[in-house]
Amino acid sequence: MLKLYEIADEYKGLLSQMYDAEELTEEHLKELRLSEEALEKKALACGAFIKNLEAEEAAIEDAIAKLTARKHKLALKKESMYHYLKYHMTNCGIKKISSPYFNLNLRDNPVSLIVEDTSHVPDEFIVRKEVKSVDKVKLKRALIEGLVVQGCELKAYQRLEIK
Repeated sequence: MLKLYEIADEYKGLLSQMYDAEELTEEHLKELRLSEEALEKKALACGAFIKNLEAEEAAIEDAIAKLTARKHKLALKKESMYHYLKYHMTNCGIKKISSPYFNLNLRDNPVSLIVEDTSHVPDEFIVRKEVKSVDKVKLKRALIEGLVVQGCELKAYQRLEIK
């Protein structure tokens, strides 16, 4: 069976031959009809394949959602067990527990800074950041209205819709 691009090339070749022909014959039209039917059949097969891939993609997305929810539950359970163990080791004054598989140690962390209100922090400790970004909606409107901006262009695309 021919590939889609081969059928499309054949179809375009037939159109070109018909354009260059002095007169259109029933044979030309028959060949064009057959080529068009082959093109449509192959296009439908490609569309069916795309739909199959979409279904597989949806199934994978569903599996990802389920696994993400499961991961979240495990993370919550792990965090809860961590705090449970830390709380009881701290309350009992136990700093270290050893086993052949792993060790449990309560360690002091370095001092952390907590800033509750930045308005009281002296300016020497404030870092100012400037973020620049393009307002694409506003720029697009201006370009449509005729503004020319170097490095910017409007481009229209087509999409294939399969329903």
